[in-house]
Amino acid sequence: MDRKEHIAEYMKKVAGKLARYRVRRRRRFAVVIHDLEPGSKNMPSANKVEFQRQVAEALSDSNRTAFRGGIALQLQLSTTHKSPPHAHTIAKNLLDLLGCQGPKDNNWQKTRLYKNDVQIHALSVSCAHGQEHPSITVVARPFANMIDDVELAAEATHALAADGSDEVEREREEDWIGSFRRLLTNEAQYRTRGGDRLYESMIKMQRFYAQRAFLNGTSAVSIPVLGWLYGRPKGPFMQPLLEPWPSVIRQTGLRIQLGELPSRTGESEAFKQKIDEALEDFQNRWGWLITPLVVPVGLQVIVQPNALVTVGTQHDLDNIVRDYLLPKIVPKFGTVSDHKWTIDFDEMKRTAPDAAKLWGPNPLPPKGTKDGVTGYEVWRLPPGQPGFVSVTMTAQPDFEGDLMQRVDAKIKCWAERLDEEASPRRRYAGRL
Repeated sequence: MDRKEHIAEYMKKVAGKLARYRVRRRRRFAVVIHDLEPGSKNMPSANKVEFQRQVAEALSDSNRTAFRGGIALQLQLSTTHKSPPHAHTIAKNLLDLLGCQGPKDNNWQKTRLYKNDVQIHALSVSCAHGQEHPSITVVARPFANMIDDVELAAEATHALAADGSDEVEREREEDWIGSFRRLLTNEAQYRTRGGDRLYESMIKMQRFYAQRAFLNGTSAVSIPVLGWLYGRPKGPFMQPLLEPWPSVIRQTGLRIQLGELPSRTGESEAFKQKIDEALEDFQNRWGWLITPLVVPVGLQVIVQPNALVTVGTQHDLDNIVRDYLLPKIVPKFGTVSDHKWTIDFDEMKRTAPDAAKLWGPNPLPPKGTKDGVTGYEVWRLPPGQPGFVSVTMTAQPDFEGDLMQRVDAKIKCWAERLDEEASPRRRYAGRL
């Protein structure tokens, strides 16, 4: 076996795949900006300049220039202002500041993250209001690398599930949903048997767990399914199995299906009407479980552009969420932007005063931030026919994070598991 064959064989092994993953991680760009309040378009000019300066400095320090191709981008925000803007308006401002500022921005290739936010193929935004210190975290990677990471994380997911723990977890989630349904169906029987107070307590507890099980397990796209949507794993024998998956996601009744995005002038109002109809349909099917929502939620959005629509007329990912989804979903389902809004602190003070003291005198975020979502993630698939937008709400806090964070966590967990099973001389996790 010559050297090239030896390298090719090594790259097919787990150690080789993890080595390539480490190389991809080093290609990421990340900057954490402390003590700068995230803001909308009304953000003070000095703060905008400082944000751009720190991004440019981080690019220079890492010997990077602007991304030229597709990007997967994460924004993590912490605000301290008493009346901060919502996450999606902050994101809009920051995304604009990260791009080329016009024809007079001659040095943009060295100082901006990208030329235009149309390059963003996957976007994750999360925001925590009412924090002690403000911060803005920006993480970007080539989108092709992101999909390679998804493929590796899917392999890690299957390997970690070999012990059957994932199957046990799925069965537990289904049990919560089934148990809650039985409580509703047999209400009179349960009230007679245990009394009203016990029944109300059981409903409250099981609704919480059943909603988390449904939103994070049953309806959400998992890492392996995300890989299938992007045609991974590659291989001539896999393609016939993978091709139907966009249609599966587009048609499942477990998600909110919105059809195609408007692509011509005058179609926006019709699309908004379709959103209203889709939300009402979802409410009719799943209202028994998700109304009222007792968990804060984020949004997970899958978008497939119509192959017949030219690239230049496609919607930016943040525009889809800001212009179409949030104005409809938030009032329809009464979503809140932080888990603290789901806690009855007055009741806690009465029944558990010591626990209430741990939260401090003012545990709630600013009142104006209540209506909203904790964050959102949007993934743009390769164009196909027909195009579609598929949405689900994800229960928060999700301690595994969004899909981008979960991808890294799965790979790291797998590498650490392999380390435990390997000889002392071989280590897979390395610097993950």
